[in-house]
Amino acid sequence: AEVDAFAGPLRRVAALEEIDALRHAAAMNQPDDDDDDASMIRTPFLQTFNPHRRHRAALALATSPRLVDAACELLGVDAVRLYQTSIFRKRPGDLATNWHADLVATPLDTNHFVTAWLPLADLAAGATGLTYATGSHRDVALQFWYGDDYDDASDRYDLGDHGAMTRGDVSWHHGWTLHAAREHPRCCGTKEAPEERVAFAVNFVADGARLVDGVGLARLNDEDAPSYAAWIDDLDPGEPIGDHPLLPRLVASSSSGPAASAADSV
Repeated sequence: AEVDAFAGPLRRVAALEEIDALRHAAAMNQPDDDDDDASMIRTPFLQTFNPHRRHRAALALATSPRLVDAACELLGVDAVRLYQTSIFRKRPGDLATNWHADLVATPLDTNHFVTAWLPLADLAAGATGLTYATGSHRDVALQFWYGDDYDDASDRYDLGDHGAMTRGDVSWHHGWTLHAAREHPRCCGTKEAPEERVAFAVNFVADGARLVDGVGLARLNDEDAPSYAAWIDDLDPGEPIGDHPLLPRLVASSSSGPAASAADSV
């Protein structure tokens, strides 16, 4: 019920900022030459970065005690930083979201990072929710031997999802967990194939994280550069993010000490 109050305003935020999302999608995706019109940009989704910095509804949901407490418990800490929020829109005909891990595009030297993903409308089982590669956040060999060059996680991991989700449900995944989503159907406006799938994602990092050093910055996937452009130049490579106002510190509401770490089981 708590999310119901935010679903409408967040959808309106996505509509208001659609032009910025379209520009980012155009920059990140090449025209599909197989289309009848090769000038059309096909994209997996439209992403609105950090609506919490401009809209009260997004800020209120991202900093709600339920989310903050869950993030602290999963990471085994008393406090986290709000790293990023996003609104993701999958429109009719949008492509599948490729396998990826959130931390690949995050300029922080940390393993203590979790993402909360909330659909803003009911999703049926088999719809375009997220699919996870179970245990992939512990797979050092994948990155060491293959880097980001993986197209199909099904031959290496057990895949899982949360099935049907209702508005207000939250799924959590570790920052190194590979996840993907199927392409969005071109029709038909039903629960199984809604006109568009809209979700809100919140990224939390344990307090004390550092900016990656120069070597790390050279390897960083810059897909999410619009998210961190406003603060990254304020820090030196390797410096703790400290009390930067764009990365607010959030404290667990009922913590009397560090919770037992559950990061390995996310």
